[in-house]
Amino acid sequence: MRGTVQRGLSGLGALLFLTTLSATSRAQSRLVTEFRMDANVVEVPFLYLRHEILVQGSVGNNENVTLLFDTGATEPVLDTALASNGYNLPGVMIQEASGVSLAGSVLLDGLTIGRGPRTVRAHNIRALTADLSGVSRALGIRIDGLIGLSFMSGFVVEVDYEKHLLRFLSPRRSTIAGRLPDNQSTFLFQFVNTGFKGANSPLSISGALPGAFDYNFMVDTGFSGYISVDHSAAELSGLIGNGAEHALGTGAGVTHTFSSERVRAPFL
Repeated sequence: MRGTVQRGLSGLGALLFLTTLSATSRAQSRLVTEFRMDANVVEVPFLYLRHEILVQGSVGNNENVTLLFDTGATEPVLDTALASNGYNLPGVMIQEASGVSLAGSVLLDGLTIGRGPRTVRAHNIRALTADLSGVSRALGIRIDGLIGLSFMSGFVVEVDYEKHLLRFLSPRRSTIAGRLPDNQSTFLFQFVNTGFKGANSPLSISGALPGAFDYNFMVDTGFSGYISVDHSAAELSGLIGNGAEHALGTGAGVTHTFSSERVRAPFL
């Protein structure tokens, strides 16, 4: 059986798909995002809080903002308090696992990660605006925005969980083509097409559930340390039901809360 696991947002999580409500003007569509680095390799320390990666950066004239590094978000998302830092664009619909909501959209002159002499930046990048107070409450710390794939796509990005560093490398000088896994401490995964037609498709890898059920899993650093499985897939594979122990709980996305069940899987 082939299928795609639909991801729920546990604790907090990222955005899945973005549907534009109205087209941008021709002048806006000609704007190209420009990515800049202060060096060929830029290391940015991060705070690892409840399995979330938090970095410091700046948005427009706002410095010292806290941003959640989220590979599950197709575009950056800013708290509505920062909306004045960009040029207003037509709104979009945010499709989360638990519902759909309307968000604002702005074009930013500058979005920066890091502090001091070494930073990485994007100019002319679109971002969504939404109320992120729920995300802040879930983590117990103010979150000013989420960094999405459209920012990350301008660099080669490594996440060093042991040293708590984000490592940004120049795509012109760095490649992973020559790296070979040893299948003990390093592994090579093949990303699969999610079918998303946007410019920055969510990252997905193939995997399996108990009972030889093959599924595709989204790779999401903003998912609070849990693996999420669609309810019907969990039933078919025996993860829930048939006396399996599970605990009821609630989760929170950017704009919605939802109920969930947590189980300990024998393997994935």
